[in-house]
Order: sequence, then structure tokens, then C-alpha cells
Amino acid sequence: MIHARAKTIVRRLSALALCASLGLSNVLAYDAHRNDASAEVPAAANVGVLSTMTFGLLSSNVETVVDTVNSVEEMQAARETVDPPKVYTAEPRTVYKSAAFAADEDVEKAGTLLGSYRLSFYCPCSICNGNSHAITKSGTRLTEGRTIAVDSRIIPLGSKVYIDGYGVFIAEDTGSAIRGNRIDICVGSHSQAYSLGIDYANVYLLA
Repeated sequence: MIHARAKTIVRRLSALALCASLGLSNVLAYDAHRNDASAEVPAAANVGVLSTMTFGLLSSNVETVVDTVNSVEEMQAARETVDPPKVYTAEPRTVYKSAAFAADEDVEKAGTLLGSYRLSFYCPCSICNGNSHAITKSGTRLTEGRTIAVDSRIIPLGSKVYIDGYGVFIAEDTGSAIRGNRIDICVGSHSQAYSLGIDYANVYLLA
């Protein structure tokens, strides 16, 4: 009889220790006369499961528990403190098509797909630009790797745009021939604009 009681105590302590280690707000009482632990001891406050349970959030990049959260919204906010959304910037650079600039899952998640666009290329020269001032419609200087000309009725000036295969640009300019699904990408020279020719690519509006 004493031996049976000792085993019961050990089983109860083991069950309670397991519940405590998992951080559950509801614990299960062990019944020595049954094979399962199904007698639920309610939490101190009679509230919903979602609000009483806590979830440990583990970053996909950093093996650190951020915090305990009580809702899906708090979980998303906590995740973004460790895995913040990628910030896309348009830096002056040589324009070329590359698989390194392919629109990945992050781009698709961050942006709005505008569809397939016809791409052409122009430079700051008077032949391409109509004048030698090299100033965009928005007042900035034409810059390779940053400036694109768009139909501002569709893509507002100042918008950040991701072009599949080419990367991120800023809508800074317009053009008489740039209407609808067309984009003119600024490059460094007239010869470069000719060599790149015409292309088609999916375009994403980032911001």
C-alpha cells in the first residue's frame, strides 16, 4: 500500500513538473485509478484558451526566444523585432539584367504586382532626354541605377519600384512615349541604352 502511494506521488510530481516546464496555464490532475490524465484543473481566471496560453516565439534567424505573446497579432509584431521586413533601397549602380535581381518571395510579399511591363533604356544625353540638363520631371538628377521614367497616372512619382531581373528603382521621370505598361530605365551612356535594347519584366510597386 505504501509502495503504491509512493508511485502515485511520483507520477503526480512528474506530471506537474512537465506542465510547469511547458508553461501551460491549465494543468492536468493525475488520477491513480485511471490510465490517462484527463481531469482538468481550470485556470485561476475563466477566460478563453487563446488569451490564457502563452507561446514562445523563436526567430528563424536567431535562436533566441523573443517573448511570450497572447495573440496572433502580438506574435507577428514580436517576429518582426527579430526578423524585420527587408528594406529596399535604390543606389546608383550600373544597370544590367541578372538572376541576382530576380523577384523573390520577399519582393512578392513586400510589393504589389503591377504586371508585365515593356522596358526601354535611356541616358542623360540630349538625344535620349530631349535636353542636356539631365534633370528629371520630379527635379532630381538623372541617375543610373536609381531613375526610371513611368506613366505617373499608374505609378506616382517618388514611388519605389522593383523590376524583376533589374532590381529596385525610384519613379522620378516621365516621357511622352511612356504610357501604360511601359518603363524607361536610366543608364549611363547612349551606347549602353542601345545595347540593352528592349525587354519585358514583371514590375512590383514597393511603396
